[in-house]
Amino acid sequence: MLGAALTYAVTGDCLPMETQAGGVEYVSKITVGTPSQTFRVIPDTGSMNLVVPSVLCKGEECQNHLNFDDKKSTSFSTQQVKSHLAYGQGRIQTLVGKDSVKMATHYAKDADMMLITDAKALRGYGVAQWDGIMGLGKRLDRTMSKPYQLPLLTSLNVSHFTVCFGASTLPANKGIGEIGRA
Repeated sequence: MLGAALTYAVTGDCLPMETQAGGVEYVSKITVGTPSQTFRVIPDTGSMNLVVPSVLCKGEECQNHLNFDDKKSTSFSTQQVKSHLAYGQGRIQTLVGKDSVKMATHYAKDADMMLITDAKALRGYGVAQWDGIMGLGKRLDRTMSKPYQLPLLTSLNVSHFTVCFGASTLPANKGIGEIGRA
């Protein structure tokens, strides 16, 4: 079947990614909270959590980032559960919370998220051109210990995603599957 064109039915929308750090990294913008606060996040298929920078992080490494202020969001809630996450660049300490999240046209009223409270052990975070991490992985096993956190894509009711190449903007009110019918 070499040379044959494959056709896929694609629905939904694209979340634009912008190049950062001389083309080494890409970031997308999402909003969190009510009223919304905007953050630059790295899409990460190797994790499933939404990790958001927070005003709770007092270290110097957090000062150059857009930081989520939970006191300014009327929809934020937490059970004051603390957690640690490990990445290839190091570890962070977080506070588990819930708030509204919007990614492109997808919206979740009570998405699980992790607020960064300490990022001293995350190499390069102080100079990073991104604020948080948008985990795109999906957990299929619900036997995890409490508190159980839903993956971001599950909260947003997204079962699949596609990486889009090309223009960073789409015609107004058009889904990906409709672009060819303009």
